[in-house]
Amino acid sequence: MAFARVTPGEFWLTFRLVISVLGRRRLLVPFLILGVAELVTIGALSAFYAPSLSPAMEPVVRLFGGEAATHYPQLYVAFPSLVERSFAAVHILLGSFLMGAATMLFWRTFSRGRCSLPEGFDEARRRYPQLLAVALVIVFLAVTLSTAAYRLASGGDGGILSAPFVARGIAVVLGLLVQTLAAYAVPSIIISNLGFLRALRRSLEVVARNPLVTFLIVVVAFVPHVPLRYVASKSLFIVEKLRPELVAWLTGLDVLVGIVTGFFLIGAMTRLYLFATREE
Repeated sequence: MAFARVTPGEFWLTFRLVISVLGRRRLLVPFLILGVAELVTIGALSAFYAPSLSPAMEPVVRLFGGEAATHYPQLYVAFPSLVERSFAAVHILLGSFLMGAATMLFWRTFSRGRCSLPEGFDEARRRYPQLLAVALVIVFLAVTLSTAAYRLASGGDGGILSAPFVARGIAVVLGLLVQTLAAYAVPSIIISNLGFLRALRRSLEVVARNPLVTFLIVVVAFVPHVPLRYVASKSLFIVEKLRPELVAWLTGLDVLVGIVTGFFLIGAMTRLYLFATREE
C-alpha cells in the first residue's frame, strides 16, 4: 500500500482543524477522564499514609519510590519518578482504552462532522486487547531505553555522556522517538481495524513516509511540559528550600497541561493518518 506524503499545506491544515474542534466537549471527554484519573493518582500517592489508602498505596510507594519515599518529606524528593512510574500503569490500563475512544471520536468528527461518545467507547472496548498490547510495547520500549541511558550515566567514565543532564536528555529523545515510531498504531487499530502487530508495522510504514512531520507533531505536544517537568525534577531543592507539597502541585499542573497536549497529539495523528492512508 502506498502512503501519501504530508505536504506543508496539509500539515498546517491539521493544526487549524485540531484547534478548531478544541471546544467540542465530546472530544474532550476521554482526555478529561484520563486527567481525573491522573490527579486521583497524585492525590492517593500524596496521602498514601491515610488509613483508608495505606493498605493499597503504601506498597506502591515502596515499590516505585523505595523505602525512603514512605517517610515525609522524602516522599516528595522521589515524587517525580514515583508519579512517572505510577502513570505508566494508568496509561497502559486506562489510557490505551481512552486514546482508542478519542481516535474514534476524531475520525468521525473529521469525516462526518460529528461524533458519538457511545460509538467511541464501544469501538475502544471492542479493540481493547489490541490497544492494550500496543501500550505495553510502547511503555516497555520507552522504559528500557530510558533505563539504558541512565545506566550509561551511572557507569560512565566522567565524560560528557556521564553528565546527568545529558543522560536525561538522551532518555527524553529516545522516548520521543519511540512515541514517533508508534504514533499511527492506534489509528491503524481503530480506523483500519488491524491487529496490534500489523498496526505497529503500519505505523512504521507511515512514519517512514513522513518522518519529520510526525516527529515535529510529537515534539510540539511535548514542549509545553518541559518547564514544569524541569522544575519538578529539582524536587530535592524544592523540599529543602521551599515547600515539599509544591512538587505534587507541579505534577498536577502538568496533568492539566496534558489534557490539551494529549488532545492535540491524538487529533493531529488521526488527521495525518487519514490523509496518509486516504481513508475516510
